[in-house]
Amino acid sequence: MKKEEVIRLIVIDDSSNDAETVSNILRNAGHAVRADRAEDDEDLREALSGQNWDMVLSKPEIPYFSATDAITVIRQMEMADDLPLLVIDDGSHEVQVMDALSSGARDVIDLNQPKRLVHAILRELDNLQRRRRHRDCEEMLHQANARAQVLVDSSRDSIAYVHEGMHIYANDSYLQMFGYSDLGEIEGMPIMNMVIVDDHDSFKKFLRDYTKGKTEENTLAVHGLRADASHFNLTMEFSPANYDGEACTQIIIRDQSVSKELEEKLDSLSKQDLLTGVYNRQYFLQALGQLCGKAGAHGAVLYIEPDNYKQLRDELGIGAADLFLTDFASVIDNQLSDERDFVARLEGHVFTVILHDQDAEHAEAQAHRLIKAVEGYIYDISNQTITTTCSVGIGLYSEAIRDPQEVVQRADRAHRRAADEGGNRARIYNPVAEEMAEQERIAVWAQKVKQALRQNQFRLLYQPIVSLKGDESENYEVLLR
Repeated sequence: MKKEEVIRLIVIDDSSNDAETVSNILRNAGHAVRADRAEDDEDLREALSGQNWDMVLSKPEIPYFSATDAITVIRQMEMADDLPLLVIDDGSHEVQVMDALSSGARDVIDLNQPKRLVHAILRELDNLQRRRRHRDCEEMLHQANARAQVLVDSSRDSIAYVHEGMHIYANDSYLQMFGYSDLGEIEGMPIMNMVIVDDHDSFKKFLRDYTKGKTEENTLAVHGLRADASHFNLTMEFSPANYDGEACTQIIIRDQSVSKELEEKLDSLSKQDLLTGVYNRQYFLQALGQLCGKAGAHGAVLYIEPDNYKQLRDELGIGAADLFLTDFASVIDNQLSDERDFVARLEGHVFTVILHDQDAEHAEAQAHRLIKAVEGYIYDISNQTITTTCSVGIGLYSEAIRDPQEVVQRADRAHRRAADEGGNRARIYNPVAEEMAEQERIAVWAQKVKQALRQNQFRLLYQPIVSLKGDESENYEVLLR
């Protein structure tokens, strides 16, 4: 875990002593901490529903509440994967500690062993971040598979997936080419049935050599056999694939008559988020990558999240929450006046905007206009009218920053600060000199020196040096500023 990130803790105790002790230990180890205290079931539920936390630390038992009770609350609120609980004990509550560990507590820490305490907390935070990244990857994989399925189904090329020589899936173009009306007619049918008998030997040999890696050739010209026993010439293109988690072979029979209009549609689908209709993560990162490090390029990335989205999703339900995200993306998109600027869905309920040729002042003004638009919009979803607010983080890009992920991370950090301050506001990320990349620091200082030379801004400052041994001669240190 990076030390500049704030560790958000809930401490379950009937006094504030342990919370302060834990905070002091972590701060002394160089970590920023934000700690809140809960004394009972109601306190914990209120804290968990209000904002995001990283960890819960709990005494084994306090009056009317215990660590085991806290684990029960966390599970009821469906946060067990995102909120580890550690028990604070000095060894005097063995029975209660074992109950908590059996219920799902991650570890036991002792306030009298500060080094071990810091190690345990940082280890659990690292594990938590890994679980979150893994979940994000699963979501991205799910979205990628959904996009791929749409592309396959809408393709005019005939595409089929074959496992151990049997069909497991085929698109409509493939079915129509061979004269079948429904996938069920060929599901489980050998691919050999799609070519005439005279080509069986050459087809078998090719498949055998291809699956064993004995040939680099991936295309084969054969005579196709339709359901009505008529045949035609075709060329099959083979490639390894994965369908529904199963390793298989993809077969494509190219339709040479694909129109330019369809190619453009497929290209558009590959860039589009299927739920909201705005651009997807892949296209956003690709576009930002082309801007970062480009001579003369400068602008900003806005990192946008609706405030209290989890509460909205719980109230609306998953289906209605998806409709909300679609409307939310439209509100953002409608605030963009430059044709080059666009909104993208980065992940889940997180959206990003690329602003071209805008400095910090103009980017902040745009962010505030967007915030007011979101705040003033009334969403009509499933016969419910709701309003919401959003938090915006701003990260600037320029020719001095070559890594697009760095820009996104800066905007994300600025967003977290805006959200922590109560939401419905925008914050801009301003890196200090130590955090700047080497090329960025050089570029910034080179610009300052050039400006100072042009505008005659250099000054000589004289700082007196006084002798501590009574020497009355005048000595000065001369500084160029």
